[in-house]
Amino acid sequence: MDNLNPDLRKVKELALKLKEMADRGTEHERVVAEKKLTSLLNKYGLTLKDIQENKTKLRTFVFKHEDEAMVVAHVIWSVVPNINIERTGRQKKALCKLNTEQYIEVKEKLKFYLLDYANQKKSFTIAYICKNNLEVKEHVDTSIDIKSVSNLIRGISEADFKPKKGKKFIV
Repeated sequence: MDNLNPDLRKVKELALKLKEMADRGTEHERVVAEKKLTSLLNKYGLTLKDIQENKTKLRTFVFKHEDEAMVVAHVIWSVVPNINIERTGRQKKALCKLNTEQYIEVKEKLKFYLLDYANQKKSFTIAYICKNNLEVKEHVDTSIDIKSVSNLIRGISEADFKPKKGKKFIV
């Protein structure tokens, strides 16, 4: 447990303290501790046995879009370099064997990085639309940080769309 980052150490310590309180506290303390322990374990999809034994288990990480697969894989590799990550068929799942500490760290990092990725992807899409003069004023998302979009626009190559001669677009 010494090589854990402080947040993961706190999760394990809290789980073990809650278990102790659930075993030894007053009736009210036991009930409260059991509820908090259950909530904590459910948050990470763990059991108390997982926390106590720290064995390697096959873990599943689900992603919504195929482009998130690379983010998921790199987050896993940032915790455990060179680990084998498997994909089954067309399912949007990454599978790998991690111990409890590694699993918790990956889950926490994924929560942060997938949200950040989604936000930056949205900014990129708007920058791309603006760079290529595709924006329609009524449909512009005003919640996006204009400065970050402006910076992105500078780095995007402008696409040069040229319809083929004689081709007409039918609506």
